[in-house]
Amino acid sequence: MRVEPGLAADGTFRIGVDQDFLLNNEVTATTPEPDSVSVDGRYLVYEFPAEPSTGMAIRFDLRPSLDNWVGVQQGQVRVAASSPVRFSQLVYP
Repeated sequence: MRVEPGLAADGTFRIGVDQDFLLNNEVTATTPEPDSVSVDGRYLVYEFPAEPSTGMAIRFDLRPSLDNWVGVQQGQVRVAASSPVRFSQLVYP
């Protein structure tokens, strides 16, 4: 995902990923690595150092869980306290 300039708060990009989505997916790597990960309601929040005037590309490598790994999965992400963005992901063998 790409985070645009101006979305950093206090020198940090905070990316929230819906925990329901993560129940069906294992995060195997995050590039760059976050400074911290915490829980905020229904979101797992990854915090990355940021310069207020520059954006950032963040990559989440995922592995589907064995229980529910084929088909369309729904999820949500949000930056800081913004409204969530919904997405769909097609997983196939």
